[in-house]
Amino acid sequence: MITTTQMKIGMTFPTRLAVFDTETTGTDVEEARIVSAFAGIMDTATGEFTDRWTWLINPGVPIPDEAAAVHGISNERAQAEGMDPKEAIYQIMQRLNTFERDSLAIVAMNAAFDFTILDRELARHWPGLRPLMQPNDKGVVLTPVVLDPMVLDRAFDRFRKGGRKLVDLCKNYGVPVEENAHDAEADCKMAGRVAVKLLHHHKLQSMSLAEVHAKTIPTHRDNSMNVVKFWKEGKGLPDATPEERQAAIKDATARAGKWPMVPRSA
Repeated sequence: MITTTQMKIGMTFPTRLAVFDTETTGTDVEEARIVSAFAGIMDTATGEFTDRWTWLINPGVPIPDEAAAVHGISNERAQAEGMDPKEAIYQIMQRLNTFERDSLAIVAMNAAFDFTILDRELARHWPGLRPLMQPNDKGVVLTPVVLDPMVLDRAFDRFRKGGRKLVDLCKNYGVPVEENAHDAEADCKMAGRVAVKLLHHHKLQSMSLAEVHAKTIPTHRDNSMNVVKFWKEGKGLPDATPEERQAAIKDATARAGKWPMVPRSA
């Protein structure tokens, strides 16, 4: 049977896409915790959600002020209203597994961040379960099928000037910016709508969603190494010390092509 993710985009444009996003205590995927998450199913014709699931989580560690300032979730709210992280992480994993079983591609802006941090939370709270994603015998992750607007945008328009954050992509592709940007649901709506715009690109019309996913892995590597080259030339990272710049270069090089999830350390 030919599934939704195997159909050629130009012949049968997907009518539904899954979307996923997290808000966290920080940017270090090995140490940060998930504070909230959203998953939904988007109707690609309307850009609206037909199904949605939300999680507010008590991460069990303090939420730094700078993180709370971004996503608006305070320690007091997380502790009073948040779910137990063990139960929440299991529910999120199950929801993503359901998307995969239903042959839905999952849109995630900067996917390697969200899926990696979810996998580390899974390892933290459910150490007996397998990793969130499993590489094949060639060491690449091909399922679930993931669409990453950040990687695709750089591939299509590498030399465009200006920012590359989600709100920047919205403005570039004519997608309304949600008033509550950095809320997980709002970010999912914007990312899903940008993904729909990107899927209409002429370079993708002869491909299936599964083929787009497979092609994104080397594209992520190339994009990352272009950024590394930029940093090595002393460009970007204006506030970084020489030591911080070298650490960023080392980290980006190690993670290049590790998409849509960075494997766990041995």
